[in-house]
Amino acid sequence: MEKLINVGLYGDGSRKARLRAEYIYCDHAEECSAYKEGRCFRVTTLFGLRCEFGRINHVDGGTKQSKMYHRLYREAKADEHYHKLSYPSNTYITRIGNGVFLTPPYINIELQGERLMCHDPGFGGNRLFVPQEVLTPENIKRICDYRPHALMGGEITDYQAKTVPMFLHQLSQLCPELFEAFTTMYPDYNITPPNWTGRYAKLSTCNRKAEYKDLQGNLFHFDGDDIVCDCYCSSFLPFNGSLTKLRMAVTDSMTVKITDNNQVTNETIFV
Repeated sequence: MEKLINVGLYGDGSRKARLRAEYIYCDHAEECSAYKEGRCFRVTTLFGLRCEFGRINHVDGGTKQSKMYHRLYREAKADEHYHKLSYPSNTYITRIGNGVFLTPPYINIELQGERLMCHDPGFGGNRLFVPQEVLTPENIKRICDYRPHALMGGEITDYQAKTVPMFLHQLSQLCPELFEAFTTMYPDYNITPPNWTGRYAKLSTCNRKAEYKDLQGNLFHFDGDDIVCDCYCSSFLPFNGSLTKLRMAVTDSMTVKITDNNQVTNETIFV
């Protein structure tokens, strides 16, 4: 039976813009790795991909002059599923039941018999849902060895530098048995760790042995469930002060920009 998993509101809020509510239903949510992380490929985003499952019910709320606009806005905001899920950016493999949803950028993958064939990206994004057993060591290596080229010529170097390391990392987390089979068959394959710098993550899930900087360059460290700066500098301190010790309880809503890969662990949740 289909289950409501997310409610979203769309419309720029201007006087003539129409309000649109989107209700996402899916009967595969409980067996989807993206959903377990609070994400869904059915959430509307610019140039987003859609997975094989789920459906969206669109409700037109009209413009601000209509009664329907305000009623739909209140009902959507009050729903327990409002804005519950986000689009899974930077997710290149998703496990859904006994299948995998492949979405690495800069490449198009198609299934021919039992063989995964890789092609240059062309127009549009890559999306392919296949049974898990299709990800044999040979097929995984085809994905990792490919060197895509742009429409105007020249290799897309970000694929080998960024996409492949992230794809293999996500594979190792979601399908460890497939990753182990790959590394066993190709023990000399050079696996490069992903580069997490520049991404934002929930501070509470980051490495508590590492140090972190805020936007002003103040250096923080964990002390139990608190984040502490021993010499906090700010122009907004009371009494014309310039330096103080700052201690804050770490909450689940706090985010931080990753500046060192050592700040990331297997438990780190990115936003």
